[in-house]
Amino acid sequence: MTALQGDIAPFIPLVQAAEASFSKSGVGKAVKEGVNHFFEGMPVFMNALDAVADLHPFIGVVVLAFKTVYTLELKRRDNEAKTIALYVEMKDMMSVLLQLRDMHDEQIVSPDQTTLEDRLKTLVETTAKDIKECSNTCDAYAKKTLLAKVVQGPMWDSRLLTFVSMFNKRRTEFEFALSIHTSLGVDSANTKLDGLGEAAEQLNAKMNTMLALFQEMVNPEQKGLASALRAKGGVKAVRENDKAIRELQNIANKSVGGEEDSSDASATTFNRFKSEVFEDPGTAIDRNLTIFSRKYEVQKRQIIDELTLVVKRESDRVIQEVTNGPHDRILDRDIYDIWKEMRWRDNVKARHFVMAFRDYYVEKISSEAQAVRGVSSVSNSRDPDAWAIQFIDILHLQPILEFFDDDTSGFITIKEMNRFTSSRPIDWSLPLWVAYWGVGWKSSMINYAKSIEHLWSKMDGMHTAVLAPNRDSVARYQIYVWRLVHKLTATLTDSDPDTTYLDRFQSPITAEEERLKKNLEAVDYVIDGLDTLKLIIGEGRLEKTLFPLIYLFMKHHYDIMRVARRTIISKREIWDAIEGMQLIEGAINDRHAEIDVFRQQKMDVTEQFQSFACGIFKYYYQQQDLMTIEYIQNLDVPIVGYGDTSDSESDLDPADVLKQEYKDNVPLDDWVYDGETIHKGVDASHQRLGHWHGYWYTGIGEDYPWGCDTMLTMVLMPAEGEQTVRADAWCNLGRFKMDGTWTEGENREIKLTLRVTYISVMDREVVEYIMVDFHPDSPSTLAGVWGMTADPAWSYGAMGFRRTPSHYLIHYPTPFQMGEEKARSLWKFAINCMLDDVRRERWSWSYLAERRDKREAYMALAARVLYNEYTYHTEEEDDLVAIVKGLTPADACFYASRVRLRRATTWIHGGIHCDNCSAFIGPIRLVCMDCKSDSYAGNTLDICDAPACVSSHIFRSDLASPHAPTHRLLKARTALTSRQFGRVYAAAHRALEKTEPIRRTIASRKAKPGSVHEDVSGERVSVEEAYFEEDDIVQEDADVEEDLHAADRDDVPRCGSCHEAVDLPCWFCIICEADLYICDACDAQDITSFSGPWDSHDTSHHLIRCQEPEPEYHTITVDQRVAKVEERIDEMRSQFSTYFDALTTRVDGVTSEVSGFSKTVEERLHGLSSRVDGLNGRFDELSGRFDELNGQLGSIEQLLQLLARAHLSSGTN
Repeated sequence: MTALQGDIAPFIPLVQAAEASFSKSGVGKAVKEGVNHFFEGMPVFMNALDAVADLHPFIGVVVLAFKTVYTLELKRRDNEAKTIALYVEMKDMMSVLLQLRDMHDEQIVSPDQTTLEDRLKTLVETTAKDIKECSNTCDAYAKKTLLAKVVQGPMWDSRLLTFVSMFNKRRTEFEFALSIHTSLGVDSANTKLDGLGEAAEQLNAKMNTMLALFQEMVNPEQKGLASALRAKGGVKAVRENDKAIRELQNIANKSVGGEEDSSDASATTFNRFKSEVFEDPGTAIDRNLTIFSRKYEVQKRQIIDELTLVVKRESDRVIQEVTNGPHDRILDRDIYDIWKEMRWRDNVKARHFVMAFRDYYVEKISSEAQAVRGVSSVSNSRDPDAWAIQFIDILHLQPILEFFDDDTSGFITIKEMNRFTSSRPIDWSLPLWVAYWGVGWKSSMINYAKSIEHLWSKMDGMHTAVLAPNRDSVARYQIYVWRLVHKLTATLTDSDPDTTYLDRFQSPITAEEERLKKNLEAVDYVIDGLDTLKLIIGEGRLEKTLFPLIYLFMKHHYDIMRVARRTIISKREIWDAIEGMQLIEGAINDRHAEIDVFRQQKMDVTEQFQSFACGIFKYYYQQQDLMTIEYIQNLDVPIVGYGDTSDSESDLDPADVLKQEYKDNVPLDDWVYDGETIHKGVDASHQRLGHWHGYWYTGIGEDYPWGCDTMLTMVLMPAEGEQTVRADAWCNLGRFKMDGTWTEGENREIKLTLRVTYISVMDREVVEYIMVDFHPDSPSTLAGVWGMTADPAWSYGAMGFRRTPSHYLIHYPTPFQMGEEKARSLWKFAINCMLDDVRRERWSWSYLAERRDKREAYMALAARVLYNEYTYHTEEEDDLVAIVKGLTPADACFYASRVRLRRATTWIHGGIHCDNCSAFIGPIRLVCMDCKSDSYAGNTLDICDAPACVSSHIFRSDLASPHAPTHRLLKARTALTSRQFGRVYAAAHRALEKTEPIRRTIASRKAKPGSVHEDVSGERVSVEEAYFEEDDIVQEDADVEEDLHAADRDDVPRCGSCHEAVDLPCWFCIICEADLYICDACDAQDITSFSGPWDSHDTSHHLIRCQEPEPEYHTITVDQRVAKVEERIDEMRSQFSTYFDALTTRVDGVTSEVSGFSKTVEERLHGLSSRVDGLNGRFDELSGRFDELNGQLGSIEQLLQLLARAHLSSGTN
C-alpha cells in the first residue's frame, strides 16, 4: 500500500464498493449528463419555480434560497464538477415543488386535518437553510488551493456527499407531504411509506455511485499533483517537510499557469499557505460562513430588488409581439424609430448608430424649436437637455462607442441597446445619458484618479502615525497595492476634468458611488473571490465602476490605518485588504485580455489602448514603459501628514471599521508566574479535571516533540451541557481556549476530544484537535493523538499529558526513550529532577545563568525560525527544538510574549531582504544609491546595518557591476516604498552634492595630500599606486598626522548629539532644514532625537552616509612618469645595496653561532650514550627477577591445585 493510500485507508472500501456499483448503475451516467448540461435549462426551470411561488407564496423562502445560490454559482469563474453535481441534486429536489402547479388552494385540509401550507412551511424553511449550508460548503471548497484539494480530497468528498443524502431525504419528504394532498390521498401515502425501505437501498446505491463519480471528476491537474504527493511519501510524510510542501506548491502553481514560489521572499505567505493546506474542512466551512452569509444576503437583496423595483420610463415601449422585424424588440421609443427607419437588423455598426442617433435628435429638437419659436435651431430649443447634443459628435465618438458596444466587437446588438437605455437614471433623457458617456464619465474618472492619488499621499503620511506594531502591515499594503493601482491612474492624474457641465452629470456619479458603497458595506469590505467582486459591481463592463470601486475600497483601508494610530490591529485586516486589491487586479487582467481584440481587427494596439476607456489599460499593456528606473527616480509626489488633514479632527470607533479582534497593547504574559494557583477554583479532587501538562509528538515513538512547540499546560474544567468540558491552556503559542466532549468506553475508559483554537504567529486562527483517553487505573495519565481534524485516522502524532509538575516533566523520557531503555531513562529522570530541585531551591548562580541563557537563546532563535525574519539553517531549527523541550509552559509563554513584543516594536521593512545575509531587514534599511537593477525599477540593492554586510562586496546577476562598500548609502528607519522613492532619491542626491565640499575638507585633514594621475593608458590612479608596489615603501610621518588632527577645525561640522567634530564616515539628514551631521559613534547608539535646530528630527527622516570623496584627478606627461621611475630605480638600488651588506654581516654571525652549538651537541650526545648503557644493564637485571617470580607463581599454583583436590576428597567422604 502506498503512503497516500495509507492516508485514505478508511475510504478505500467505500471507493471500491462505489466503483463496483458505478459500473453496474445508470445513475452515474445520468448524474454526469446533469452536470454537463446543468446551466442549459436553468432559466426555464427558474421561471417555472417563480410561477409556482407566485401561486403558493409560502414556498417563496426556499425558491429564493435556490435562486440566490444558483446566481452566486453563475458568478464563479471556475465551476467544479463536484459542486455542480450537488446543484444537480438540489435542482432534482426542487423539481418536486413543480407539482404544486396543479394545486391552487394550499388551505385545503388533508385527511389528517392539516393544510398544505402548515405541512410544508417548516420543511421549506429547513430546506432553505440546507441549501445555504450546501452553498457555503461549495464556496469554501472552491477557495481551496489545488494542493489543499488533493491533500484533503477524501475528507472534502465526504463532506460534499452528505448533501447528496440530505437533498434526497428532503425530496422524499416533499413527495410524501404532497402525496397526502393529491387525489391519491392516504393510499398513495401508505404506498410511499411501504417503499421507504427500498428508497433507502436506492439512496445507498446512489451514494456509492456519487463517491465513485467524485473520484472520476478529479481534473488532470489534481491527478498529476496526487501522483507527485504519492512519490514524496503521502500526506503524513510531507506535512512535516517544508521543502516537500514547497515543491508540491510549485508543481501546483505550474499546472495552473502560475509562477514558482520563492522560498525566501514569501516565507510569510508560505506559512499561511501551509496552514490552509492542512486545515480541517469543518474549520474552513465554519470560518467561511460569515463572509458567505454577507454575499448571500447581498445577492438575495438584489434578486428581491429586481422583482419589486421595476422601473417604467415614459419613453419605454410595451413589447407585445415581434411581427414586423427586429426593431419590435427595441424598448426605447426613439431608438425604435431610428432602428426602424434605418432598417437595421439584429445589429448595427457602432459608428453608424451614433451618427444616426445624433442626426435624429438634432432634427427632432430643431423641429420642436421651429414649431414653438419659428427658428429651426438646437440652441433655441426649450428642451432642457438640448445642450447635451453638442457632445454627441465625432470628437466624442470613441467613448460613446465603447459604452454602447460592451464586447468591443464594433457592432451594437439589440440586447446591448436595451441594456444601455435601461441603465440610465429614471429622470434622464437619452441624449443626456449618451453625452454623459461622451464627456462626463471621463471627467469623473479624472476626479477619482486624483482622489485616489490624494489618498496615497495621506497613507504615506500615516507611516509614522500608526502604532509601532502596525507599521509593518501598513508598509506591506503600500508595497503590494500601489503598483497595481498606479498603473491605472498614471494616465489620468496629469489631466484636468472638463468642469463646464460636470455638475449636470453629478447625479449618476453619486448614485453609482452610493450603490457600490452599499454593496461593499454589505460584504463588510471583504472581497474573497471574483464572484464577490461581480456581486459588488453588478452587470456590465468593469471599467464603468472600476475607479469609484477602488476609491471606496482604499478609503476604507485608510480608515483602518486611522484606527491603527490608537489600536493594535490584526495583521489579517491588512492581508484581507491586500488580497481584495489583488483580486481586483485579477479582474483587470481578465478584462484586459478580453478587450485585446485590436490585434484581430488589425489596429494599432498601442494607440488603441492609449484611448480605450480613457487609457486606463495603457500600462497594463505597456508595463515596461511605466515602472522604469528613471520614472521611479523622477517621481515626486507629495506626502500629507496626518495632522495636516481634516480626518484627524474626528476619530473612528474601531468596532465600526475592523473585522478582526484588536487590542490596546502587546501584553507580556507575566501572569503565568502566579504558579499553580491559576484556576484554584477547579475541583482538583475530580480525576479528570485540573492541571495537565504534556507534549505534541510528530509520531508514535518519536524522540522529539512536534516542531518548535513547547510543553502545553491545560486546566480542564466542567462546561455547560452533558458530557462537555472546557479548558484554559498556555504554551509558547500564548494563552488560548479549548472546548470538547467526552464519552465512556466499554472498559470504563473516558475518551476525550478537545478542539484547540489559537492564533498563530502570522495572526491567523488555527484549529487543532486533541483526542486522548483517560483510564481510571492510570489516573495521572492522558494518552492519545492530535491532528487537524477530530478523526483519529487523520492524526499527526502522539499526544501525552501527565499530572507531573511541569518543571519535572521537562526531564521525563520521550515515548521513544521509554520504549528503548525504560529503566535507564527513568533513573536519569529521577536524578535530573533531584538536581533541579536542589539548584532551584538554592537559587544557585549556575541555575540563574542557565535560565538566562535559555531565554536569550530561545528569543533569538524564535525570531529567526518562527517569524522567518532570517534565512535560518536546519541546525538552528534543531537547536530551537532542543531548547523548547527544556522549557516549562510558563517560561515558554512568557518568553514568546517578549518575542512578540520585540517584533511588534521593530520596523520590518515590508518583507525586504538583505542582499548579503538574506535576513528580513529591520529596523534599519540601507539602500545603495549607486547600484541599479537591470530587471525592474523597484529592485534596489538593500542591506541591513550589520557591520559584515555594510563592508561586503555583493554580486547580483541583475547588476552591471558588484556592490562595493564605498558606494553611497541611504539609511531608512521607516518604510521606503516605490511611490516615495523618487522624492527620497532626489533629496538624497541634493544632500550628497551639498555635503561634497565638507567631505573633501574632512578627507584632506585625514591623510597626507597627494595628487592623482592618469597614466598613458587613460586609467586614473594615485601617485602611490602608479610608482610604488608596496604600501610600506612610503611611510607617513606620525607626528605630521597628529599635527593635522590637532589643527583648527572650526570649518568642520559637529555632530548634532555629542557636538564633537565629525569624521568620515558619518551621516547626514536629508530632511532637516538645518544641516544635521551625526557621527558614527552616536549613530551606533541609535540616537534619533536632537535638541536645538534639529528638534523636529525623528525616525522618519532618512540619512545618507558621508564617505570619503573620490580624489581629484589630473594628467601627467610620459617624460615626467619616466623620470619618476628612473629616480625610484636609483633609490631602490641604494636600498638593495644597504640590505645586501647587512645580510652578509648577519650570515657570518649565524655561521659562528652554529659552529659553537655543534660542539655542545656532540658533548651531550656522548653523555647520553653512557646513561643508555647503564639502563640496559638494569633491564637485564629486572628480566632475571621476573623469571624468578614466574617460577614462584608456578609453585603456588601447584600447591593450590593440591589443596583443591584434598578439599574435594574430604567433601566426598
